[in-house]
Amino acid sequence: MPQSLTTLLSIQAFSDLANLLSITPQKLSYILYRSDVARRYRRFQIAKRSGAPRDISAPHPALARLQRQLATLLLDTYKPKPSVHSYVRGRSIHSNAARHVRKSYVLSVDLSDFFPSINFGRVRGMFMAVPYSLPPQAATWLAQIACFENQLPQGAPSSPIISNMLCGRLDSDLQTLAQSTKCDYTRYADDLTFSTSLSTFPHDLATLVYDGLETRTVLGQRLKTAIEGNGFEINPAKVRLGRARWHQEVTGLTVNRRVNVRRRYVRQIRAMLHALRKFGAHACADEHVRLYRSKNRTGSKLDFCRVLRGKLEFLRVTRGGNDFLARKFAGQLRALAPAYAQGLLGGPPSLLNGEQRDVFLCHASSDKKAVVVPIYHALERGRVTAWLDAAEIPWGGSLFYYINAGLKHSRYVLVCLSRRFLDRPWARRELAAAFSREVTSGELTVLPLLIGDEGDRQQILHELPLLADKRYINWTGDPNAIAYEILQLLSTERGRARQI
Repeated sequence: MPQSLTTLLSIQAFSDLANLLSITPQKLSYILYRSDVARRYRRFQIAKRSGAPRDISAPHPALARLQRQLATLLLDTYKPKPSVHSYVRGRSIHSNAARHVRKSYVLSVDLSDFFPSINFGRVRGMFMAVPYSLPPQAATWLAQIACFENQLPQGAPSSPIISNMLCGRLDSDLQTLAQSTKCDYTRYADDLTFSTSLSTFPHDLATLVYDGLETRTVLGQRLKTAIEGNGFEINPAKVRLGRARWHQEVTGLTVNRRVNVRRRYVRQIRAMLHALRKFGAHACADEHVRLYRSKNRTGSKLDFCRVLRGKLEFLRVTRGGNDFLARKFAGQLRALAPAYAQGLLGGPPSLLNGEQRDVFLCHASSDKKAVVVPIYHALERGRVTAWLDAAEIPWGGSLFYYINAGLKHSRYVLVCLSRRFLDRPWARRELAAAFSREVTSGELTVLPLLIGDEGDRQQILHELPLLADKRYINWTGDPNAIAYEILQLLSTERGRARQI
């Protein structure tokens, strides 16, 4: 039995609780019973992503210290279920979204008034139940520390862990339901997500209904019963069942092809960098406060570059530290505000962790701007993961090491062949390594793309006889056409894999 649980179980008298929280009984009594109720919490609102206000109740520092100590004790006794990704060390919205990548269907369900729906009685009852089995009076003291105005306050340090513990039965019921319907289930706070690779989504969970005007998501009775039976209500405005061909989103991240940010998020970073370059940090800070005043809660002067860095950090964590776009934006910030860009371009490449890529882009440096980068962005828009040297190889990194790692973890190698390619020793070495892996392992396929006129193509085929038995595509200047061809290959391959 964990020491923290043994300590909690030993609470019999008020002095025991005070000793556990490292405070005198007199001070604890004052905080809970004699202090001004109105001053125990500071209330304010912040804007939700939808623009609606979210009520926050931040406890007085003395009460917050007690709640943090209680949270620490509870964390030591709490074993999170695999489906829980909120308020758990080592898990996040990214790990939550990763469970639902590349699925045929993704169902998102939101619980209404999550924290307010957890009242004083439920918290007190949790401490009286197994494994704590505390006396009623001791359970009451703990609930009084954790609750405010008969509910779990959003903003208290102890609320996240207590909400997870009180959702234990809900998570068990929904995990059982998901398994019986061949689905994956995760929960991040009040966001419930189910996904499946089945061709038809289980009707016990939800169905899509067309009413003549729009397609609506109707939840299944078994799912509704499981949620409502655990004392929670569903927010009907935030229920959505998305197919693979539609935009699929989990906790604010897209999951169609990989965990990614919204395009709007990327456009916002691009606009912020442009504004910083054109107007300077002070003017940008004033405009940012004017547009997003409710988010600047501290009342102090907003640091625009720090806000921008935070957005870049999130982009980097989501897409990978060696993502081409993340590194490009980080380089722009470094040029504009070097002090805020430290560390953004560092870190080990994601391929060291075995991250798979769909396509490796092999090319001569002289073809990068006109051909390769446009293809890279077209693949990105099609949610095809691509390896590009500028995005993958850090400053001072070994070309030999990183290129071989990229080839090892890619399914296809798109070779952009031109006259200039033939004159580049490194480019030809990449191609030779790709052909070698294709012949020896069979896990990689070389896709030739010929650039130039008919004379150029003939010279390329003459100098590279291994291409003689391969179908190649001529570069017409349209990167979207190349991305479409690769998408067709990937789609066909995955279809065969599902049949197997």
